[in-house]
Amino acid sequence: NTPTSTSLQVTGDFQATVKIAYDNYTQAGFTWLISKFGVGSTDRGWAFGIDNAKKLIFWWSADGSSLIGPIASTSALSVTNGVPISVRVTLDVDNGAGGYSLKFYSSTDDWTWVQLGNEIVGATTTAIFASGGPLEIGSRSGGAGYWAGKLYYATLQSGINGKVMASFDAGL
Repeated sequence: NTPTSTSLQVTGDFQATVKIAYDNYTQAGFTWLISKFGVGSTDRGWAFGIDNAKKLIFWWSADGSSLIGPIASTSALSVTNGVPISVRVTLDVDNGAGGYSLKFYSSTDDWTWVQLGNEIVGATTTAIFASGGPLEIGSRSGGAGYWAGKLYYATLQSGINGKVMASFDAGL
């Protein structure tokens, strides 16, 4: 993890991408890939992970307290334990139709991205709270939701295909 800073605050359109290889994709509960969620009930930002049904999940708060989600992809990942896969979440906080749009993607080659299930459209526009919590890779809220496997890289972008705010590359 890395301490919070102004340069890590993404409060509008959002994109996070992570390449992982879980030892077991059907671990109990939620496991977290990348987050900026804080530890208190008034400092919630966002968290991206996988549930035990192999669906990608995303949740966030617009005000630091009330949660939106967790919202799961409408389709599960097609994965094999130990085999790398890249996953992505995008959130368009104002889709131009009075709501938000949330999409999940996967890629086996880091070049060709396939949308995972249907676009999820909310009835109102939203925002992401500027949590004071650290940016965490592989967990949330100070260490919750660990998993076993390999983490290859992670990026956080402000905007969909926008400016890279943080990037981690394990060099694997």
